[in-house]
Amino acid sequence: VETLCPIQCGLLLPAEPREAECAAVPGLRRLLVCTAYDAGACNPVATWFDTGLCQNPVPETFCRNPALVGEGAYRAEIYRIARLVSGAEHFTDPYSVRSRAAERLIRARVCPNTVNPTAPGKNRLLDAYVLQVLAFELKLHWRPKYMAENVCEWPAVECTGLNYVTAIKLTDHMLRGTIPPEITLLKELTLLSLDQNALVGTIPHAIGDMEELQTLDLDHNRLTGTLPASLYTLNKLVWLDLDTNRLRGTISVNMADMPALTTVSLFNNRFSGTVPEAFGQLDLLEALFLDGNNFSGFCGQRLCRNRAFNLAFLSVDCDFVDCAECNPTCYYQRRGKKVL
Repeated sequence: VETLCPIQCGLLLPAEPREAECAAVPGLRRLLVCTAYDAGACNPVATWFDTGLCQNPVPETFCRNPALVGEGAYRAEIYRIARLVSGAEHFTDPYSVRSRAAERLIRARVCPNTVNPTAPGKNRLLDAYVLQVLAFELKLHWRPKYMAENVCEWPAVECTGLNYVTAIKLTDHMLRGTIPPEITLLKELTLLSLDQNALVGTIPHAIGDMEELQTLDLDHNRLTGTLPASLYTLNKLVWLDLDTNRLRGTISVNMADMPALTTVSLFNNRFSGTVPEAFGQLDLLEALFLDGNNFSGFCGQRLCRNRAFNLAFLSVDCDFVDCAECNPTCYYQRRGKKVL
């Protein structure tokens, strides 16, 4: 009955369903609801019920690439894509974060713009879905400014002229929740700022898939875990700010593979191990903040030499790390004081 309902109602839809009564407000029409009942085992019946209300016209669903005509085909394709991206297990509950994100996408009538909508690359449909997942995960969806169906109209989002998301700026928005792994599908993103919130969980392991990323600002949250291996593949990253979290582990020598870095802020975490020589290979590095961790050992000679060039700011825990030749800003954890 439900499958046949839209078809039968479509055949019965009046050419002008009492539009005159909504003429007082331009662009509105009568709100008709398709109702169905089963008049017999093989005789489903559907008819339009006039609610007496007015509504905005629903845009026709017609997607060209791939070709999708009609509400049923469109809805099925959106859910197919969402399940492929997020995993089918997230859609058993119709009120889950990802189910509600898919419904927002359907309401916004976002069409796939590629035959393979889950393939990497520029993809407006994936960008819109990821932003909706982010909004529901971080409890942004109920805020009026984030109810716009076009995510590029959200105040914290910047897009290209073709509606590809390039920046997310959600600093100090009182956000709670985890960073959804889907965020790494934003292939055109150059800036991600989620700092000064109350986010928990880990940094997505596929963060390195965001190849255009230049600014990653996640400081002052409650993030845990280690730095993902893929992070060190972000060779366009200029600003890495992860301070004041609960991150742990060592810093990989692969940090040297991030030549564009000018600022690395890791203070007030739980990192350990030695200060890697890789920092000394970052010739553009201007600021390196390592204090408030469990680092030990020495600062390399190359890092100290960089103090005479670009490296203007360097801070370490001088009671555990010997950087005397680098003339750093010293913090002493045992005595809780700083010496400039």
